[in-house]
Amino acid sequence: MTPWSHRVVTDAEITDPGVLDWSDCTFERCRFVHADLAQLRTRRCVFVDCDLSGADLAGSRHDESSFVSCSLRAADLRSAAFWRCRMTGSDFVGATLEGLQIAGGDWSWVNFPAAPLAGQDLREVKLEGAYLANSDLRDADLRHANLVGAVLTRAQITGADLRGALIEGTELHTLHLRGVRIDARQLRGLADMLGLVVD
Repeated sequence: MTPWSHRVVTDAEITDPGVLDWSDCTFERCRFVHADLAQLRTRRCVFVDCDLSGADLAGSRHDESSFVSCSLRAADLRSAAFWRCRMTGSDFVGATLEGLQIAGGDWSWVNFPAAPLAGQDLREVKLEGAYLANSDLRDADLRHANLVGAVLTRAQITGADLRGALIEGTELHTLHLRGVRIDARQLRGLADMLGLVVD
């Protein structure tokens, strides 16, 4: 079948598109609830206020695509890959995330509780204001990531590399920091949080 290209779709319900190669398409307020999108490939596509709850996106790959304020609740994202994608304000509650791959991009203000991100390469990923409570970030590479205001309540971050990351407002001092790598600037910030005086 011919790949979808430069389509603009609004307020539609899509459950079995047949075609799984999309580029430069725009979807606004569309419903993909429980849609079969396994192995979907998107390039520079834009999804705005779309409902992908329960959709099967296992093995899908997305390059420079945007999912803005979308619901991916209970979606199957096993082994899905998001390369330089914009995911701002999207909801991943209950999604299956094993094997999820993230490379760069903007994940600000996502609702991403209990995310299994151990060992992930999250360098330079923007996670400002992201809700990451109970997430597993052990041994994750977060160098130069933006974590300003991210909620990390009860997150596991032992062994993570935070050098160069923006961590203002993350309350790291409430977490177990064994093996976490930080730089001198971050150390001063943590000292301030703890009320310590560094001479």
